Amino acid sequence: MRLSWRVEKVLVSGPSAVRIGLTTVDRILPLVPSERVMVVTGASHAEEIKALLPDLQPQNILVEPVGRNTLPCIGLAAHAVARKDPEGVMLILPADHLITRTAQFRSLVVKGVELACLKETIVTLGITPTRPETGYGYIEASGEELKLNGAKAFRVASFHEKPSQEKALQYLDRGCFYWNSGMFIFQARAILAWMRKLTPDLASDLEALAEKLDQTDFEAAIAEIYPNLPSISIDYGIMEKAADILVLPADIGWSDIGSWTVAAEHWPYIEGNMAQGECLFIESEGCVVYSPQKLVTLIGVKDLIVVETEDALLVCPKDRDQQIKDAVETLKRRGRHELL
Repeated sequence: MRLSWRVEKVLVSGPSAVRIGLTTVDRILPLVPSERVMVVTGASHAEEIKALLPDLQPQNILVEPVGRNTLPCIGLAAHAVARKDPEGVMLILPADHLITRTAQFRSLVVKGVELACLKETIVTLGITPTRPETGYGYIEASGEELKLNGAKAFRVASFHEKPSQEKALQYLDRGCFYWNSGMFIFQARAILAWMRKLTPDLASDLEALAEKLDQTDFEAAIAEIYPNLPSISIDYGIMEKAADILVLPADIGWSDIGSWTVAAEHWPYIEGNMAQGECLFIESEGCVVYSPQKLVTLIGVKDLIVVETEDALLVCPKDRDQQIKDAVETLKRRGRHELL
C-alpha cells in the first residue's frame, strides 16, 4: 500500500491551519510512514510546516507559489508519487478537517485503497449527513451497492453543488446523498490518466513541470509555470465528469473546519455563545467570537460572527459565513494579499 497526503487551502488563520494539518498527519501515520507523507502547501505556511513536521523529507513538501485550487496541486503531487512508485496509491486529505472516530476512519481508508486497486477507479469518502447543510457539496449515490470485506460502497450517480435549504432537506429525506468531504483515494497513474483525458492542457503543463521535480531548477520552473495554470477544482475538473467513481459512506465524526461557524462548534460555550478569547456578553446569544488579543463586548445582538486579528476585523451574520470567501476573493482582486 502506498499512500500520500496533501494540504488543501484553509479558511482559518495560518498558525491554526498548520496545526490542524499536523493533526491530519498524526491521524494517518499508523497507516503511512512519514517518508510516504507528502504535503502541498502555500508559501506562507511552508516554513512552519517544515518546523512542525521535521520527519518529513524536504522533497515531500511541495510549495505552491500561488494558489490554483485543488486539481493542479493534486496533479503535481501525483507526478511526484508516480516517480517514486508507478503503482502508488494516493490518499487526498484536506488539512482543515476534524475527525473524531479515527479508528473507523483508518478502517475505511484501508478498504478504500483495496477498492481503488481492485476496481482501478476513484474512491471518495462521503460523509453521512446529520442535518440539511447548505454549506457543503453533495454526492448522490446510485442504488447499486458493492461490498468488499464488510465495507459498503456505492457507485456515484452525480456530484451536486451547495444546495438551497429546500434542496438540502430533500437530499436528507432521500437518504442516498452524502456530504462531499473532499477526501479521495486513487492510484497516481489513474488520476493522471483522467487529467490527460479531461483537462489535457493542464495535464501537459504539469508534465512539463514534473520533468523538473528532481532537478536544481525546479523552484525556478514552478515559479514560471504554476501562476499560469488554470484555477480549477478536482471536483469540477475530474469528479463531475469521470466514470465509475465509488463512494464509501463514512460516519466518522467529521467536521469541515473551513468556516468559523463549524470551527466554533469545538470552542468553549460561554453564556449561550461560542468564543476564543476574552469576551463580555450582555443580552447576546448565538454569537461566534474569535479575539485572542483584545476584549470583545457584545450587547443586545444575536447570531453574529466577530473575528479580530492584528490587521483586520470581520463582522457578519452567522447565516452568511459562506460569503466570507467572497470577501477573500474581493481582497485578492484589490491586491490586498497582506490581509489574507
